[in-house]
Amino acid sequence: GHIWALILVGMGWMLFDHTNLSEAWQVITSLFGVGTSALYTPTAGYEILHALPLLAVGVVAATPYPATLWRKWCDRTPALRVVEPVLMLVVLVLGISSMVSGTYSPFLYFNF
Repeated sequence: GHIWALILVGMGWMLFDHTNLSEAWQVITSLFGVGTSALYTPTAGYEILHALPLLAVGVVAATPYPATLWRKWCDRTPALRVVEPVLMLVVLVLGISSMVSGTYSPFLYFNF
């Protein structure tokens, strides 16, 4: 059920992004390869390779292992607990700067 919910929500956002239903339907069908010349293009390959390191970090970070490893390190070195808020702030700033550095904005409401 979760997969269908994600698909329906993703398709629903297409209605907000496009001004009429024919444009939205064209984008939705092209996401599934209908009406496109190829499923893989050099541009798509470049984008995938460009996002691959961040995707790998995201996959590892989504598991419980980084938190478990961090707790073990903090048990061995109590000074890390003091540094933890600073590290979180650094990660936040790096993430925000990564989003801002691109010319394309993934946020839907920036289009309005």
